[in-house]
Amino acid sequence: MTAIAEAKAAILAEVERTGLAPRPELLVTEWSHAGRGTRYAGALLAETMLGFLEAGVDAQTMSCWEEFHPRPKEDGFAPWGMVTQQGRPKSTWHVHR
Repeated sequence: MTAIAEAKAAILAEVERTGLAPRPELLVTEWSHAGRGTRYAGALLAETMLGFLEAGVDAQTMSCWEEFHPRPKEDGFAPWGMVTQQGRPKSTWHVHR
């Protein structure tokens, strides 16, 4: 069982223990993955997304754009987001495509 599946099981056990019904939607609205900003980012993102799918998480989101900075580097590369401030797709963008 993956860490994502373990977390989901723990959350659902708590929901059942408290008697909440029906089962709430499981949304992951902010997350990251190991290796962001490296050449492995796309593969690691895909692995994490598959973990959400296999665990049956209802929805997950990821920031499309890098954190904005008033003076970005010419072709700077921040570790967050799928598109650089200059509009260049990163490997993670191709995973989503």
